[in-house]
Amino acid sequence: MTPRGGSQSGYSLVEIMVVLLIIALLLAIAVPSFLGSSSAADDRAVQQNLSTALATTLAQYTNAGDFSQLSTTTLMSAEPSLKFVDSATAAVGPHAIGFEVPVATPISQVLVLASGAADGICWFVMSIETAAGMTLFSSSGWKGGTLYAKTKTSTCTAAGAPAAQNKWASTFGTAP
Repeated sequence: MTPRGGSQSGYSLVEIMVVLLIIALLLAIAVPSFLGSSSAADDRAVQQNLSTALATTLAQYTNAGDFSQLSTTTLMSAEPSLKFVDSATAAVGPHAIGFEVPVATPISQVLVLASGAADGICWFVMSIETAAGMTLFSSSGWKGGTLYAKTKTSTCTAAGAPAAQNKWASTFGTAP
């Protein structure tokens, strides 16, 4: 049926299909980029919370003189925005931080923090505090400080930190 003015307006089925095809192509390009950026943002949130947890634990270390005094209760009262869990409990989510004190000797103390991102990457921070002039791992020259690592795992725990020295790096960005 033709309106009284004698002209028809509108889009043909082919024109509508072309527009839908263009929208589908744009979505096919945009969705993977969006998902990749949200994964990277999740990793950055975990890394930032690990840095906050490290600052909290080092403050507790300064007050107590060693890492052996750390507990989930003292750490959560010092930093309530984070949920600290013991070394055997999975630390998944940007606010869950697992901690372990695997080495406590007169010459050195080691603290390991772990937190898992949603993409299955477990991030680790290791703080090595040594007595003056002592070397914790003489073959690698580690004398203390902070090291970073990451692994792909189904369960992220502080006890699951990499044992090999070549798995640790000096920054999150260079973690192997």
